[in-house]
Amino acid sequence: MLSPRFALLLLCIDLVCWQCSANILPARGVSRSEVRQNPLTDKHDRVLLLGDAAPSKRKEGNSAMDTKPPPLAVFAPIAQHVLGGLLRLSPLGLAALLILQSEQARRSLFFWTNAVPIYVHYKAVDKMLEGRPKKVRREAFERLHTKYANRVYDVIVHLGGFYLKFGQIGATREDFVPKQWTVLLERLEDKVPPEKDPHYPPLLVEKELKRPLHEVFDGFEVEPMGSASIGQCHRAILKDRRKVVVKVMRPHAKRLFEGDLSTLEQFCKFAQPQISPVFEEFRHQFKSEFDYRREAENLQLVWSKLKGKWSGRVVIPQPISELVTQDVLVMEYVPGKKLVDVLKEQARREAAKRGVKVEDLQREHMEMLRRRQNNIFTSLGDIQQSVMIKVHNFVVRVGDFMRRSSQQLSSVCMSDVKQKPFEWTELPVDPDTTISRVVEVHGDQLFEHGCLNCDPHPGNILLMPDGRLGLIDFGQVKKLSLEERILYARLIVALAEKDSFEIVRAYKEMGVRTRHNTPHVLQAWATILNDRDDDSVLEGQNFQGYMEELNRRDPLIHAPDTFVLVQRASVLLRGCAIVLGRKLSMAERWKKHATRLLTRYRRHVEELGMACVTATPKCVVICGPSGVGKGTLINMLLKDKGCGRLGFSVSHTTRKPRPGEVDGVHYNFITHEVMEKLLKKSKFLEHARVHGNIYGTSFEAVEKVICDGKICILDIDVQGVRACRRSKLEAAYVFIAPPSIAELERRLTGRGTESEEQVTKRLRNAIGELQDSHQPGLFDFVIVNDDLQKAFRQLKMIITGQVSN
Repeated sequence: MLSPRFALLLLCIDLVCWQCSANILPARGVSRSEVRQNPLTDKHDRVLLLGDAAPSKRKEGNSAMDTKPPPLAVFAPIAQHVLGGLLRLSPLGLAALLILQSEQARRSLFFWTNAVPIYVHYKAVDKMLEGRPKKVRREAFERLHTKYANRVYDVIVHLGGFYLKFGQIGATREDFVPKQWTVLLERLEDKVPPEKDPHYPPLLVEKELKRPLHEVFDGFEVEPMGSASIGQCHRAILKDRRKVVVKVMRPHAKRLFEGDLSTLEQFCKFAQPQISPVFEEFRHQFKSEFDYRREAENLQLVWSKLKGKWSGRVVIPQPISELVTQDVLVMEYVPGKKLVDVLKEQARREAAKRGVKVEDLQREHMEMLRRRQNNIFTSLGDIQQSVMIKVHNFVVRVGDFMRRSSQQLSSVCMSDVKQKPFEWTELPVDPDTTISRVVEVHGDQLFEHGCLNCDPHPGNILLMPDGRLGLIDFGQVKKLSLEERILYARLIVALAEKDSFEIVRAYKEMGVRTRHNTPHVLQAWATILNDRDDDSVLEGQNFQGYMEELNRRDPLIHAPDTFVLVQRASVLLRGCAIVLGRKLSMAERWKKHATRLLTRYRRHVEELGMACVTATPKCVVICGPSGVGKGTLINMLLKDKGCGRLGFSVSHTTRKPRPGEVDGVHYNFITHEVMEKLLKKSKFLEHARVHGNIYGTSFEAVEKVICDGKICILDIDVQGVRACRRSKLEAAYVFIAPPSIAELERRLTGRGTESEEQVTKRLRNAIGELQDSHQPGLFDFVIVNDDLQKAFRQLKMIITGQVSN
């Protein structure tokens, strides 16, 4: 009998060998000759098959059977036979073999045995080269990207299912996915390998429609026009001669998707724990994709909302209601080429014209993107190119309309002559018009109608011959209530205005939580997922490194299900822009939609108690000379329940703690060196050097109070007020003034805490501060504290938003 430890070792070896051999040994099942004997054509001889019924020849890189086996695969059959016999002697081995009879277990094992070594290799190189020059790190990672590009692609193609969704997202993000990977992943946008059995689609259609194929169609192409992760599409012609597209579900799609999603969720918990909270919404939303009846409803719903405004610029195919089932969807055919295909063809023509390789053109494209930030145009050349394309397209279209009018006139005069369908001239893609239209129509879906298609990658956007855009694949449509749209609109407005405090507040109101709710981390997540992801946001790091840095600072623990797919749509739309050579700020593009929504439902927003329509300040800066009564007034505010929730930011200082002072409560006590480093990084709202020590108020301390739903009270001097004004802190700036210098002197002398010399010094400072209080634009309010109760009432009115400056 084998020892348990040795049996476990053999089990691990056999698991790897089993998985490797699965990649190089032919699948068991129906032979090629048996497949050819399928009775479809014999049984329905009146059906016109427009495509070749025989299985198509495999294209390199596009078939699951073309995947390259892992290195151990060469020795897999020998190792399996030699060690398999020993392993099967143990109960543990028998249990493992039973488990591996499950297809999902084999898929999961295949993923783990490929993904983990790649991930570990990247992390090891990153750790070893920590602190080395950027050039050395870049060259090392370039070698890794080249080494693993084909393997990553092969794993995705081999597994299919949910893995294809991630591959399609990566294909659009040339700005942070390695170029060696995106070149291969682009194939997933339009060249996903179809089902191996060419007879499966027509047989499924007959089964679902409960009618022979020839009773429904005059023609049916067996060769798919496109394949995706869940289904594939075939051209067909109905009996009434209408051209349609027949979408069929892949076999076992739902079961495989659920297993793949669980596998990816576990991997993310291991490798990227910061994004694991989003998987529950993915699981819920993707279930709707496995019922084409839901997609048919989505197509009808979204088009009914958009057609009044967008019918001349956008087309969404409509389903043939009587030909829709859970696994089959028949819909109108939309003529056009996929955006990704058109761009590839233009790149090939441009490369040939300039006498360079397509790869060199792509490198130039990426360098251009790196120079861009958030503006559509970064040079005069961009503007000139865009104008030239627009003028060219306008002239060509005018010619097309004249030719079509002439053809229509000719058909009227010669009614007995059969006219050919009019062919529109193919136009070059206008990047600005295209991306503007795509972003705008999705903004309308989200904010105006509350039903957003969340899968707008370049493979789902068609450029039609007449210049319109065709939008296809509506399996992932997210419906949002009015309250949810208002919440998201507030975030978009805050992001567009770069209002840090409001961004964090809005994101928390949407339900996003990190472990410590650190304002900077919340703002970073809100910006990356909903607005932009350029270098100014990533702080000069690569995307992967920055996400890990955020997770180290304050891990994400909850992402509300409602907004996960909305944020995915934002990422995909930015990916479309990058493919077109543009960097977008989604918040700037969608601000007008969000503002229109908030304005239209202003009363509803007020009923929800949202801060975007209230005059209550987020922060109140109180300033005044020593002895004027600031401390007394602040204490009265804190005791008065009518003032709402108030809070103080905890300042930083380099001085030593005094008896009774607690770090983090009275002050954040830090060393002089740490303070200087923080000042260099511009982490402070204001600071002052007093008697050899440094005092300062950090941005994070103020944000924390505001994000807790409190009004932040800042008690600072005039120097600090000027610093706050320069930082553009949105606050009510209040100066508390004495009735006279003589009265201030009486108060200072009366409290008996200062010497005569100190009183004289404070009075001299007070005269300067009083002069500063009259400086235009420095203070919003000046309260003369000649009557304590009167001054308190005035200050309370400012805090509760009952007066304007």
